[in-house]
Amino acid sequence: RLHVDRIAVNALVCAFETVQLWEGVLELLQHCRRHEVDVGLSTHNAAVAAMSACQQWWPAVQLLKSFHCQGLQPDVVTFNALISVCERSEHWVQALVHFNEMRSCRLDPTSASLSSVLSACRRASAWSLAMHFLQGHRSAANIVALNAGLSALERGSQ
Repeated sequence: RLHVDRIAVNALVCAFETVQLWEGVLELLQHCRRHEVDVGLSTHNAAVAAMSACQQWWPAVQLLKSFHCQGLQPDVVTFNALISVCERSEHWVQALVHFNEMRSCRLDPTSASLSSVLSACRRASAWSLAMHFLQGHRSAANIVALNAGLSALERGSQ
């Protein structure tokens, strides 16, 4: 009988992500739950990142919802992957929702969080929202985030 642990599961999640088999990631997590394999937050974050790489925003959102049932507390990595997949899938409202949810969980946004949210605003031509986020989160702003903000502003002015 084969012993499955976190390391093996994480390797499989990465392999599924590499070949764009997001359904395999979900099946693997279900298998782990059924067989009581404790994979923890890092594996679930890798699963959300795999959904992001495959641009599967809805399964990523569903994974977040399952965190609470399993006693997991999402962290900044979780929310960054969620915000990113929503932005890249052009679900900008969901990107903003998860950015705000991250804040309500008392997690500080990183420059990656802010860059993704600003890119979502740019895609939606929501320049006033971009300004709001830039003003409210100066501590997380870096060159990449500021560039995303300027792009949103430029697109809004056209």
